[in-house]
This record gives sequence, structure tokens and C-alpha cells, in this order.
Amino acid sequence: MNLELAALSKFFIETEFKVIDSEASEQDVIEWWREMTEEGHEGIVIKPETFIAKERGKLLQPAIKVRGRKYLSIIYGMDYLSPANLARLKNRNTSKKQKLALREFVLGVEGIRRFVNGDSLQRVHECVLGTLSLESDPVDPRL
Repeated sequence: MNLELAALSKFFIETEFKVIDSEASEQDVIEWWREMTEEGHEGIVIKPETFIAKERGKLLQPAIKVRGRKYLSIIYGMDYLSPANLARLKNRNTSKKQKLALREFVLGVEGIRRFVNGDSLQRVHECVLGTLSLESDPVDPRL
């Protein structure tokens, strides 16, 4: 889809992507991530193959950022890889952040649906304002 949209409009840019469909391709993506982050990139974003994905009837998070070591050392400190810090970081509860991401995603999809269906601008903006209000909820942005 990325390539098709980039060909249709200057508002979309072509981005490099990989498909994970086997253990071998998973290893390829891990190596690609290592190379990219060692070159100074922040990391990669992992997304389901379909725009809206469900597992066992539940909506999956639309994307997750996989940051590189350099980026993480800026966020968590140079010693974030020490055993004590890793133990602390692994025990952090990310469920609130994940729930917020899903709520924001659902509101965004609903806003697009309303716009495409020709609903009033007020109805579309209800979703936008809902998303903005969720973003004001205090959650550790480093999660």
C-alpha cells in the first residue's frame, strides 16, 4: 500500500519495509534493525499486515516502536543495560499506554469513517477532540 500511495500523491512518501512471515524473515528484520540503529536511526515500527488486526476477537495495537540502543540510552541513561536497570524497566506496566494507543486508534478510524460518510465537521471533530483529550492523560511517554 505504501508504494501505491506514494505513486499517487506527493503527500505520501515511499518508505522501506520488510514482511515477517517466517523465522528466517524475522531474523532478517532483526539484522536490518541492528544495521539501521547502528547507523543512528531511532528504530523501526512493527505493524500488522492488515490495517485493522484482531486476535481472538480483540483489537491489536496498530503499531509498536522498536527503538535502538543509542536512542534508549538517551531516554533511560547510559547505564540502562545494567542488570538492575533492565530488571526495573522490564517490570514497568505498559498496559495503560497500550490501552490509550488502542483508544486513540479507534477514535481515529471513527473520525475517518465519519468524514468519508459525509458527516458534519462537528461530528468528525468529536473524534479529534476525543483523541486530544486522551493525549492529555499523564502516561510516561518513554514507554
